[in-house]
Formats: sequence, C-alpha cells, structure tokens
Amino acid sequence: MEIYVGSADQGKLRYVLEKKGCGMECVVDGADFLSGSDVEKLITERLQDTKKAKKEEAAGEGGTPPVIINHFQDFIANFSENPDSLYEYLDRLIQNGSDLVIICRQVGGGVVPVGRYERNLRELVGRGMCRLVSGAEHVERIVCGLGQVLKG
Repeated sequence: MEIYVGSADQGKLRYVLEKKGCGMECVVDGADFLSGSDVEKLITERLQDTKKAKKEEAAGEGGTPPVIINHFQDFIANFSENPDSLYEYLDRLIQNGSDLVIICRQVGGGVVPVGRYERNLRELVGRGMCRLVSGAEHVERIVCGLGQVLKG
C-alpha cells in the first residue's frame, strides 16, 4: 500500500497520476462511498483485476493500472458515528490492500475547529491515517506538487 498526504490544493492527485503513469480511470473518489462495504466491494474487484494483470504482465501480456483512492478523508468521515468499525475496516485494508494507492488531505494542522463534530472528525482522520501508515510500504507528503518520502 502506498499513501500520499498533504494539505488541500497541493497537487497530490496530479503528483500520483504522473508517478503512476495513469489517468483518471485509475481513480476512485472516497467521497462517493457511503460505507465500508461499498468501497470494499469495489476495491476488492479492482485489486483482483490488478493481481490478475500482474500475472499477465509477468507473462508479457500487458497490465492493469493501480487502484487509487482520492479524498480518503471524506470516506473516513462516513465512520464518524462508529469509529471502531473504521479501525476494523482499515485493518482489513492493511492486510489485503497491498496494491492500493491512497491519497488523503492532511486535516490535523491549523486552527482547532470550534465545533465538536469537526474536532472529532479531525481526530478520527488522524488516528485512521496513523493506523494505515503503520501498515503501508510507502508514504509521501506532498507540498507544492513535490513529494517528500516519509517511509519506504
């Protein structure tokens, strides 16, 4: 699993697409999913395609682009009422999502939000991403379209 983080409007998606050599057809938007089962089903299908493509590529038959999940912080927000189910889901991603590329906005900097919901969401995203990063092979922070390797 690869993770790319950075503040808003720092060129994370463009950076990842250029690095991976693919277009928007590779991208799944985390904001479009309402539950872990929705995204898990799609990711599982795409990862199976990717693993099949790796075998074909090894045999010289081409390949499939990576699965890139953009706006992962918006997906995490769907678990604000039940954080424990988020952590269970993230643990499954760590175990089964080695071919995933996750792009997430860094939400922990700046002024602490006044509202309780926004504070709790900010903490949930931070804790969730810490959990994912612990199991990721590669992590980069993107600033002004430039990558800084944090892990791997």
